[in-house]
Amino acid sequence: MIVAHILTDVVSSKLDYVLDFIFVHTLGLEYIVTTDITAFSASPHKIKINYTTEELEGVLSIQNSAYFTAFDYETIPEIESVLEFKNGTTNFDLYAGIFFLLARVEEYSSPDVDEHGRYLSSAGQLAIKGWLELPVVDIWIHQLVTQLELLFALSIKRPEYSATSTIDVDHIYAYKGKPAWQSFATFTRDILTLQGEKIKARLGQDPFDKYQEMIEVNAQYGFNPIFFVLTSAKAKYDRSLPPDNPHFIRVIKQLSKHHQVTIHPSYASNDNQGQLEKEVHTLASIIEKPIYQSRQHYLRLSLPHTYRRLITCGLSEDHTMGYADTIGFRAGTSRPFFWYDLEKDVRTTLKVIPFCLMDVTLRKYKKLQPSEAIEQLKPVIQQLKKVGGHCSFIWHNSSFYAAEGWAGWDKVYSQLLQIARP
Repeated sequence: MIVAHILTDVVSSKLDYVLDFIFVHTLGLEYIVTTDITAFSASPHKIKINYTTEELEGVLSIQNSAYFTAFDYETIPEIESVLEFKNGTTNFDLYAGIFFLLARVEEYSSPDVDEHGRYLSSAGQLAIKGWLELPVVDIWIHQLVTQLELLFALSIKRPEYSATSTIDVDHIYAYKGKPAWQSFATFTRDILTLQGEKIKARLGQDPFDKYQEMIEVNAQYGFNPIFFVLTSAKAKYDRSLPPDNPHFIRVIKQLSKHHQVTIHPSYASNDNQGQLEKEVHTLASIIEKPIYQSRQHYLRLSLPHTYRRLITCGLSEDHTMGYADTIGFRAGTSRPFFWYDLEKDVRTTLKVIPFCLMDVTLRKYKKLQPSEAIEQLKPVIQQLKKVGGHCSFIWHNSSFYAAEGWAGWDKVYSQLLQIARP
């Protein structure tokens, strides 16, 4: 086992968090931290990393900006898109940069939110620098490993590329199972507005009933998708069939036989702990399995409150870390990491699984045509494969309905799966 010996005069749970992420969770290495320069110099371990202001020979030095010693929410560490080494020392404080991005420090004091209370992608440092589509943390670690191998003449096993296909079920069906009065009203409206495609869709297979087709195309490319299911009473932003509807129960039970089915906490539950707990309990009762994963409906994520509610509810893995309006890496990484509660100054047990792209982002926010979408996806996924990252992406069962603007997007989905497969 390769062990990294790290010299530092910083005693901080924040630094420990970053070292765990780099060496244990990403590289699968052990590390030892010491403040004793004599013990460090005499260490038999091959990898020696200096994180002090002292200049030492024959070791790799991470520039120490005193970020952890004098931490505050307003300080933005200096970072570069490329980790470079001059005389064995990095061009910026790598540890500070990684902590700032993973812990989402900039989101705690920012008033920059949209109408749904979501942090604006344009407000973050990665967007300001034009790096949102780069998994900069993964790139930095890749460059760090290269330097360690060169300096210490050893070989370090690099992370392997992986991918996760996820499906958000905001609507079980477009038409089936709706109350008679509602179906009559919308059918009449479609007739009066000459919506021929929608009238035709009502007479055949429900246009949102794409579960089997999605499962089959995922299997073709080696994916077993995770289904995140909205499980709540109808409200302004939560418009699926209620969980006591027979159609809801039948579909979810069928999906859960061979696939992971988990909670898509409703829009309203982000502000209501009791409602969140009710939704989790309801879905768990239907599928007769415990629920431990989640992704917020509308991607409503407000730190630290959303994540604390999930933990209180017994959830241990969240897939909300990303943006609705653009593709890319909200926390600078594609890899799973544990959420750090800044206010409590502690690493939590909640594992965060970032996603980098979503169907709605491509068509509705970026207003791309199907062919344009594929060209935007390719370089992002290619970069992840280069650095051994993790590509998690979102599609909806409702994103194939031609009458609502999704003509041709079934081909985009198939090509995405083909491109993203490990």
